[in-house]
Amino acid sequence: MSKTIAVIPGDGIGPEIMTATLRVLDALDCGLGYEFVDAGMVALDKHGELLPQATLDKIAEHKVALKGPLTTPIGGGFTSINVTLRRHFDLYANVRPAVSFPGTKSRYENIDIITVRENTEGAYLSEGQTLSEDGETAISMIRNTRKGSARIVRYAFELAIKKGRKKITAVHKANILKTSSGLFLNVAREIAKEYPQIEFNEMIVDNTCMQLVMKPEQFDVIGDLRGGAWFGAGHRRQGHCEPVRAAAGRRRHARLSGYGGQGRPAAPGDPRHGGTGSRAGHAGPRRQRQHRQFRGRDRQAHQGLSSGSDDKKSRP
Repeated sequence: MSKTIAVIPGDGIGPEIMTATLRVLDALDCGLGYEFVDAGMVALDKHGELLPQATLDKIAEHKVALKGPLTTPIGGGFTSINVTLRRHFDLYANVRPAVSFPGTKSRYENIDIITVRENTEGAYLSEGQTLSEDGETAISMIRNTRKGSARIVRYAFELAIKKGRKKITAVHKANILKTSSGLFLNVAREIAKEYPQIEFNEMIVDNTCMQLVMKPEQFDVIGDLRGGAWFGAGHRRQGHCEPVRAAAGRRRHARLSGYGGQGRPAAPGDPRHGGTGSRAGHAGPRRQRQHRQFRGRDRQAHQGLSSGSDDKKSRP
């Protein structure tokens, strides 16, 4: 059965990685058809706006979108394209799976992560931004609601059950952000009582970052709530995508950018990074060879420093 999805190639390296992504989907015989639509700088040049209504209509029609990285011009009053998509479709749950590549040498192996981040509230939206007339004081508001906290917490628990996870970790900053992050933590504690089959844990975000680097095995799935808290469900192998990035080595990583509210599409899927326009055209074999060469030099330097030799000539 064929399913048509909306495809936004994106800016910078977007078209390159989108071409590779579609080749993978075709090779997997997913039965997908593609309707290409514009957004980002391409749309601004062609249509005079970053996110045309026609693109929004196609996403709503197909219910699923695959999006490359998009560039929002800095300054000039432009609103983030990702934030606009989240608000328009009420995409409140950002789900990010990350899995280690088999055979890749790294400090930790078998990393199997799902992060769940609240998309529509918290500090990430930077509401109420003001700057004093003298330019000396900047203010930005954090807004979390009981409704928003409850639905992302419940989503994380339901996802844990669906994926066979055994433990939920609510990651917060309630020790400092006592109202905004505190509300989320209180709601998480309340909802955890409805899921006695799932072990519930809570951890301050600072400690979580350290634990993810030092003992990732204590986690399994981590959800990043930008409103000053994360959410994690876990029982096996675990590490958050950013703190364990160096330790875990290469890993597959993409994100499903939102789980929509009632009547909304659960889309789009997109890469975790931005457009990185300066890297466009550098994804070929030559760049890969250079990357291997640099890794080899780093390895030699590390071995030299680890030898404990005082001979300056032996140092890299």
